[in-house]
Amino acid sequence: MQDYKKTIEKVLEKALESLGISGASLEVYLIDDEAMRQLNLQTRGKDNPTNVLSFEYPDMPRPDIPDYKYLGEIYLAPNFIDENNQMIERLAVHGLLHLLGYDHIKPEDEKIMDPIEDALFEKMKI
Repeated sequence: MQDYKKTIEKVLEKALESLGISGASLEVYLIDDEAMRQLNLQTRGKDNPTNVLSFEYPDMPRPDIPDYKYLGEIYLAPNFIDENNQMIERLAVHGLLHLLGYDHIKPEDEKIMDPIEDALFEKMKI
């Protein structure tokens, strides 16, 4: 497994910039498959690992940074992602969109989220 930290940071910075979002922060955790399985079971009732989970937080204003917003946390499972021939960069963007309120549970929501994800990913030329 390679070191994804800088790649993910760069991708998320570019995505936030492309979306016109400044003054925001988030946390990204790279976890192993077992930790992801446990988190997936605890939060979604699914007893298996997955590639990405996101947890959105409400606005947390800071007086010293007027436009500051803490978006939440993204959890990625690099081994699972690699074993399934997925792109961690794309999944980081996917997780970010969840933090921004996008979802794909219903087909109509998926029709909104997927084109935004595709456009961001294409714009960043990753």
